Amino acid sequence: ADLERLKYLYADHGYIDMQVIDYSLDFRDETGDLYITIVVEEGDIYTIHTVEVSGNNVYPTEDIQKEIRVSPDEPFSRSKIRKDIMAIADLYAQKGYLTPISEKTEGKLLIDPMIRIDRKEKRVDLTYSLREGVPHFVNRIMIAGNQKTRDKVIRREVKLQESELFNSKDMKRSQQRVMNLGLFEEVDFNVSDGSEPNTVDLDIEV
Repeated sequence: ADLERLKYLYADHGYIDMQVIDYSLDFRDETGDLYITIVVEEGDIYTIHTVEVSGNNVYPTEDIQKEIRVSPDEPFSRSKIRKDIMAIADLYAQKGYLTPISEKTEGKLLIDPMIRIDRKEKRVDLTYSLREGVPHFVNRIMIAGNQKTRDKVIRREVKLQESELFNSKDMKRSQQRVMNLGLFEEVDFNVSDGSEPNTVDLDIEV
């Protein structure tokens, strides 16, 4: 597991071809210390050549590109790609397009970072391939743990409404509004698949 983390660390800084050549363990009886020696072959640094988006219809490519932080000529980084995927997913969630929140993927937004490696030029072409799915609507809004006030006091602070289009920005604003009531130490908003197709349930726990 530690060797895999080491490989990931190197790959996150552009060393895609890094390999562990050998490792050894040396336990010192006199001190009780364990010394680990790892021999690696780093290889070359790969840089990003192109960054593209495909499969998008809901948003123009220019809008999605604004959310992308990976840029040409910088070292390849898996963690930056992961952050880009999260940013794209958050953008789409503002219009009700959601990534899978369970094993169900039908109708969900899927983002696949397709990587083409040019080993001769030591560069990577990256394409964020999207399957947009369909917009999701709010099925039910449920409140749990409330012993401080009437549920309707909480509901009037929630900008999302049942049967309306889900919007992640409205959900975040609603969570802050409920917290601003000053009645609860913690306010959690959680989304789960609804009982009807292309819907979600919003669970509010206070």
